[in-house]
Amino acid sequence: FYWEAVILLRKIVVASIVVFLTTIERPIQALVCFAFIMLTYHLQTGHSPYITRQLNMLEVRALVVGMFTIYCGLYFVTEELERTTRLILLSFLVIVNLYFFIYWIIAIGRKFPEILARKSPV
Repeated sequence: FYWEAVILLRKIVVASIVVFLTTIERPIQALVCFAFIMLTYHLQTGHSPYITRQLNMLEVRALVVGMFTIYCGLYFVTEELERTTRLILLSFLVIVNLYFFIYWIIAIGRKFPEILARKSPV
């Protein structure tokens, strides 16, 4: 359960970067968030803290999708893209995040009965 504290800390740090670094330009904020999430990605892959490989892979994919989203968001903050390019990039972002959401539902749906069975007093 210690890893839940690490995840909570990660979320607090990312929120703090966004809230407290308002004096810094948005692309720099995004790069700091990206670097921090990359660091937590390396911690996740190095420790593999969850009981099953599937749950570890779920967290890794969540971090990769987060990094991808922040990276693509950098293009939106620059406001240098044409409307068509922005729509294509936005569509790609939605597809990647939707893919992860569906993957998450399936993965949790498969593991949830196993977890309940282990905790059941029967």
